[in-house]
Amino acid sequence: MQRVVIALLSISLPLAFAALPGHAEAPPKVGVVTAVNPETTGSTAASAVRVIDLGNDVVFDEKIATGEAGQAQVFFLDQSSLSIGPRSEITIDRFVYDPDRHAGALAIKIGEGLARYVGGRISKESDVTFTTPTATVGIRGGIALIEVAPGGATRATFLFGEHMTVTSGGKSRTVLRPGYSVSVDAPGAAPSPPVKTTLAEIEKVNRALEKLPAMAAAKKDSTIATPKPSPAPRATPAVAAEETAIEKTLDAKAARLEHDLIATPDDDERDRIDRIAKLKQHLRRRLRRTGQSI
Repeated sequence: MQRVVIALLSISLPLAFAALPGHAEAPPKVGVVTAVNPETTGSTAASAVRVIDLGNDVVFDEKIATGEAGQAQVFFLDQSSLSIGPRSEITIDRFVYDPDRHAGALAIKIGEGLARYVGGRISKESDVTFTTPTATVGIRGGIALIEVAPGGATRATFLFGEHMTVTSGGKSRTVLRPGYSVSVDAPGAAPSPPVKTTLAEIEKVNRALEKLPAMAAAKKDSTIATPKPSPAPRATPAVAAEETAIEKTLDAKAARLEHDLIATPDDDERDRIDRIAKLKQHLRRRLRRTGQSI
C-alpha cells in the first residue's frame, strides 16, 4: 500500500506543480535570432512584450514586431530563414519538425510589412504557408519575397525553387518561373496573373531587408584603440602602366574563353578561367608593391 501511495504522489505532485501560476510549460523553441536592429520586439499569448536581442530564441506562437528602424532575421530549426523588414508584424502560427525524417510543417502569419523566406528542409517536402489579411502564399523548396501593405494588399514574388502558389477568393495562381509576382488587392479578390518583376524592384526590397548590423560591433566607449591599417603603397607610373597592359591582355583572353564556354560548356575550360582569375589576383598583388615588377 505504501508503494502505491508513493507512486501516485510521484505522478500527481509534478502535475500539480506544473499547474501552479508561473510554472506553465514554456512554448517550444522554433529558431534563433541571427541578426537584429533596434525597435524589434517579441511576445506570446502567455508572455509580456520583450525586446529581441541577437541570439535570442524564437518560440512557437511568438509575434515579432518591428518599428521604423526595426529588422530581424530568424534561423529556424529546419535550416530555413526569415528576414523581416521595418514596420512589420509576423506570428509563428505553426512549426513541427522531425529532424530524423527532415519533414514537418511551418505556417507564418504576416499582418503587415515585408519578409523574405529562404526555404530549408521542411519546404523541400511540403509547402510552407504564409497567411496575410488577403491571401495565402505557399512556397515549395525555394525563396520568396512577401509584401503586405497597411490595408492588407499583398504581393508575393517568387525568386527560386519549385513553385509558389497564391490563393484568395477561392482561386489560386501558381508560379513556376523565378522573377514573377502575384498580387491580391483586397480580401476576397482573385489573385492577379503572374507579372514579371523588374530587377530594380527586387533590389529595392532586398535593400530594405539587408541593412542589418554586423554580428559584433565595437563599443564607442572602448578603451582599446583599434589599429588602423597602413595605407597600401602606390604603384609607380611604370608599374601601373605594366599592370594595365597585363590586365587588358588577361581580360581579352578570359573573355574569349568565357565565350567558348557558353557555346560548349566544358570542365577544362572552367578550370582555365579559374586559373586566369587567380593569376590576375596574384599579378595585381605583386604589381602594387612599389618598384616591383614581374
